[in-house]
Amino acid sequence: VQIGGSITWSVAAVGTGPLTYQWYQVANNITNPIAGATAASYTLANVAPSMSGVPYFCVASNPYGSATSSSVSVSVLTPTSPYVSVVMADKPIAFYRLDEGPDNGAGNNGVIAYDSVGARDGVYNNVILQQPGYSSYDPDDVAAAFGQYPNTTTLNSYVKINNGVDFSSPATTPANFSVEAWVNFQSKLLGAGIVSKAGYVANTQQFALDTGDSTANDGFRLFFYNANAVAAGVGSSTAVWSLNTWYHLVGVLNESGNAMYLYTNGVLEATTTLTAAQAAGVQATTWPLTIGSRPGSAGAYTYQVNGSIANVALYNYALSSSQVLNHYGVANGGPGLVEVPTNTTVYQAETATFYSSAVGPAPLTYQWQLNGVPLTNGPSPSGTGAIISGATSSNLSIAGVTLADSGETYSVVVTNSVGATP
Repeated sequence: VQIGGSITWSVAAVGTGPLTYQWYQVANNITNPIAGATAASYTLANVAPSMSGVPYFCVASNPYGSATSSSVSVSVLTPTSPYVSVVMADKPIAFYRLDEGPDNGAGNNGVIAYDSVGARDGVYNNVILQQPGYSSYDPDDVAAAFGQYPNTTTLNSYVKINNGVDFSSPATTPANFSVEAWVNFQSKLLGAGIVSKAGYVANTQQFALDTGDSTANDGFRLFFYNANAVAAGVGSSTAVWSLNTWYHLVGVLNESGNAMYLYTNGVLEATTTLTAAQAAGVQATTWPLTIGSRPGSAGAYTYQVNGSIANVALYNYALSSSQVLNHYGVANGGPGLVEVPTNTTVYQAETATFYSSAVGPAPLTYQWQLNGVPLTNGPSPSGTGAIISGATSSNLSIAGVTLADSGETYSVVVTNSVGATP
């Protein structure tokens, strides 16, 4: 699991009830019960490198005795590319890099497609691994090829995640989610399911990020079915996309704002305004989450991607336009912000500090601004007597703030040889 991710372990026990559970951690050869960990499952959240290799186990008990599970542990991975760092900083609930390997030459059926965030691992079926990826700036830049394994060029080439992400919600509860992927098509196929949780008929579909299904010139789209089985989508039928070209796609459902968005290569391509009848939760479905294809009328996965996919991420909130642009920019060598400045409150005469952090090819330079105007160290241009320091560093400090400094807007621009990220 990547730093910041989570892992859930579960046990199953049988015996004369009542059954109770207690999870334990072994640290420095000392076994300690974990406070509150008294269910059949335990989630270790926001993992850090210090948690690697630490044993955990569960004891199930009833009035007649107890049984102890085997020990388990987590390996915590440090992001090896700026893109992974930026994505993980935005807290996806699942992240499939599709970088497993080596390719076994036999479709890799049954090989695990790991979820870098947590335990929603998938399984490959008729897929070619370790294919060229989308960016020379990513040291782990590889992809999985779908619809290209011999004898399966038209169907049943996918990653299936049976315990995958579920965005379902009641009609009375607004749902927000985002689906992100890199994709490169070798041929155009209608309705090709890039990322989907959708059966063939309306009452089995939850969502799909796909290629549209009306003409061969359809652009990309995101559609979903709400809790009342009413469909809505966002896409562009006029966007003719090129073959053998990598695209960064992000589809966003924001029922809280009555809108859907589709981003292509960091740019907002299309927007849909949802009606009250459409913005009514998300339909539940028993179909699994899949990458690379979605099922047709006979149950086979016939809405097939013929091309490569990399770095599929799913979020349980609506990504902002700045987050989308940040992801696309760092993938192309620009700087990417992994710590974004946030508002701060201090007392008069104290020091206000804003923090930022970026990744990307070095050297990275920082320039802080006040109301859009670049700052220099020394007296604040606001004329209040406050003193600026760190104007060209990752962190900015304003010493001796006054009431007159309230409401001033500070921002940072990070630049390298490729570009700039505000």
